[in-house]
Amino acid sequence: MNYSYGWAIVWVVLLLISLLGDKNGESTGLIIFLFGGLAIFQFIRGSMSNEDEKKREQDQIESDIINTRVENKKQEANRERAKKAAETKRRNKLKIEEKKLEDQIERDKYREEMEEDNKKWRANRERAKKERETKRRNKLEIEKKKLEEAQEKIISKLDKAGTGVVDEIENNDEFKKLLNKYEKEIAEIDRKHIKDFVKLSSYLKTKEKNIQSIFSSIKDTANKKELEEYVGILKNEIHSYKLILYNSLNMIVALVEDKPIIFYEIYESFDKLDVFNSNYENEVSKKLSNIGDGLNDLMYSIHQMGIDIVAEIGNLSYVTEDSSRMLAEKLEEVDSSVKTNNLLTGIQTYQLYELNKSNRNQLYELNKSNRNRLK
Repeated sequence: MNYSYGWAIVWVVLLLISLLGDKNGESTGLIIFLFGGLAIFQFIRGSMSNEDEKKREQDQIESDIINTRVENKKQEANRERAKKAAETKRRNKLKIEEKKLEDQIERDKYREEMEEDNKKWRANRERAKKERETKRRNKLEIEKKKLEEAQEKIISKLDKAGTGVVDEIENNDEFKKLLNKYEKEIAEIDRKHIKDFVKLSSYLKTKEKNIQSIFSSIKDTANKKELEEYVGILKNEIHSYKLILYNSLNMIVALVEDKPIIFYEIYESFDKLDVFNSNYENEVSKKLSNIGDGLNDLMYSIHQMGIDIVAEIGNLSYVTEDSSRMLAEKLEEVDSSVKTNNLLTGIQTYQLYELNKSNRNQLYELNKSNRNRLK
């Protein structure tokens, strides 16, 4: 109930009271007039108040609507902002995922490139390895061919007849021929000399066999350096063989021609070299017939023995024109093919093959140990 309605009720109540309390009715009109005016005034005032109230209510409603709209706009703005923030976050997340994906793709690409590079590198390395191996094999083939050519050249030089036997020892039985011819005269002088000469003949035959074995080993040399060493040792052996043969022939001639000084000079030199005890040469012969890893050591020992022979009997101090003449005459008597002058010239002009310094001490020690073991 508003304020104007309240005053109207009050006016009605007062009017009733006035009517009931004023029996004479004298003051009724005045009271009615006063209260009526007051009631009208209050009614008008109440009506105005109602309008204001309605207006205020309307204004409040409108204000509430406006506030609601503002709030709605704020909420809408917040939702929009939240939506944009969520969208921004989503896009940022997508960008991060895209960046991760791009990085992963880049890493995969880099890995693939690295793998490809590694494949190329391995392929190049393998190709280079094969090329090196091919070059090495080609080089070995060339070296092998050159070595074979060098071997054939040396073999053909030492065996001009192509019989497979070294020319210097082929059909070389002059010592035995001369010994057989003068066997009786030698026996009359001293039968012991026959035994010594037989041992000497055996020594020469064993040495010929060893020379032939060394000659056969030339084709088995592994390289040019080894070939050079073997050929040098072989030529030294041939030279020492010629020295022993030449001195052996002169020994027979000296005994038959009654030249005891020359005979015993040669005999003592041979004795120092253990020529009459041919165990060393026999041992060498056995080893040469069973060639193995120790061939180089054996060659070194043979080389040193050849040096010892040359040192002991190489000076030929007894050789004179008369001695050479006598030897030539005796060989002619047995139809020997040996030319004394050629044999002597070959011996005197030969230069010993020397191994390099790094092998000399080794040769000396090996020879020393072998000689001591064979005694």
